[in-house]
Amino acid sequence: MAEKCAELGTRLYVPVRQLVIWPIAVELAETGYKKAGRPEDFNPTEQVRYLSSDQFGFSSNYMGWMWRERAAANIMVGAYWAESLQLAETGARIGTIQVGGTANIHQIPFFVAACDYALIGEEIFCAGAYLSKDAEMIGSLAGQDMGKLLGIVLILLGVIFVTAGSDILTKILSW
Repeated sequence: MAEKCAELGTRLYVPVRQLVIWPIAVELAETGYKKAGRPEDFNPTEQVRYLSSDQFGFSSNYMGWMWRERAAANIMVGAYWAESLQLAETGARIGTIQVGGTANIHQIPFFVAACDYALIGEEIFCAGAYLSKDAEMIGSLAGQDMGKLLGIVLILLGVIFVTAGSDILTKILSW
């Protein structure tokens, strides 16, 4: 995102909830601006802000920041809890284009209801691999999918053998 924002001359803002993440977020954003050839446009103290480690302190700061800056896009991907609806609703009221994604099944409905686009569960990882075109990420996802497929096939075979009354599974497992 940082690289794309730098290419387009658009300001990137990164809200941070955990203080130990701040230097990592700064480094990632700065790298994106450098890759785009515009390192001078990046200001870490303005663009990457630690808001609060408190859940609702973070969300209230984030919402205020969105209102003040009149965010054009809001991308929320990761672990979200009760603040998910607050943030997504604030973005919707501003008219922000929003992408929300989480593996937290209790928060997915809020992102689906209030965001323009929702990434559900593992779609978060697929989207990253798809957008980056990183061969290692795509290969890792393909390997995981093959493992899941193998697991499904083995379960189906087990169900078929047990339903047919075969004791071959017992023999294999006691071997």
